[in-house]
Amino acid sequence: MIAFRTGEWRHNEIGVVTANGRAAWHVRGSRFAWSPPGRIAILAHGSAGRSETIHFYNEHGGVLAAFRGRSFAWSPDGGRLASVTANRLEVHTVDGRLVFKRRVPGLRAGQSNGLVWAGRARVVVGGVESTLPGGQLGLDIHTGRTRPASNWYFGLLSPDRTLVAEIANTRRGYALRVRRRGGGIRTLARRSPCSDLVEADIEWLPDGRSLVYDFKCQP
Repeated sequence: MIAFRTGEWRHNEIGVVTANGRAAWHVRGSRFAWSPPGRIAILAHGSAGRSETIHFYNEHGGVLAAFRGRSFAWSPDGGRLASVTANRLEVHTVDGRLVFKRRVPGLRAGQSNGLVWAGRARVVVGGVESTLPGGQLGLDIHTGRTRPASNWYFGLLSPDRTLVAEIANTRRGYALRVRRRGGGIRTLARRSPCSDLVEADIEWLPDGRSLVYDFKCQP
């Protein structure tokens, strides 16, 4: 199944089609993310001042759970979903059960916060208003302890969290590069210099060893 966003920014929808292009189902929503087992989380904007809501669906469009939240990220195994709502971080299971909740210092209601899992039990929250370098804070969801985190986790991480893919502007033009944590950069493709890079998309395949990418310049 393939999901995509369509519509105007105030009236976004998430559509789901089969691999051969047959329409399967669609719902109102602005952001989405598939889990490895094939569930999808979709963010729906509230109306008339209501809070945003995250819904879990199976691949056929059946609703599994719903709760408030504005940012979200699946755990590496797809069994839990971390979310930010108001001034706290929460973690839910796929049936909607709340298993972790903690107020995050420096987190403000209404912010747009990045969110990513740094391992099985550690979630990194971005955009935290504090004295932390870069504003990233890591939380251990077993112990509740917090500590500063690297902005490494907000790159385009491979499924095993060991590589980051990026399109970089270099003196020789644009380059698709992969960085390994701890050092080492490999360039996979290049484009000649241009004044306007109009498209730059990258996506890891589930095996973590291959990339799909597209980057081109304005003619």
